Amino acid sequence: MKMDFSTPLADVFGKPMTKVDENEKSAPLTLRCVATQALMTPHKSDEKLSGQDKFNLHDLTRRIVHEPDTHFTSGELDSIKDRIGLMFPQAVIGATYPLLDKMEE
Repeated sequence: MKMDFSTPLADVFGKPMTKVDENEKSAPLTLRCVATQALMTPHKSDEKLSGQDKFNLHDLTRRIVHEPDTHFTSGELDSIKDRIGLMFPQAVIGATYPLLDKMEE
């Protein structure tokens, strides 16, 4: 499925979620930001991953950042969801999973 990772995230009340950008200003939190951080941030469970598995996570990140019109398989979307689930709290999971689920439809 094709996905728009530039989609800004909203909290459970519908308010835009924000992050602090490199200039220490408030900026919208996007699906791209969450997905790339989740895919590239090491997690203790990564010790069990092969080099190829780690490369696949890196390749997903590269495609999200540099190929915005790329298509993702349901397996790739599941990998993105799994990483977000490991790395982020419920508020972010609640905002991202429905967007990723829409891509699978």
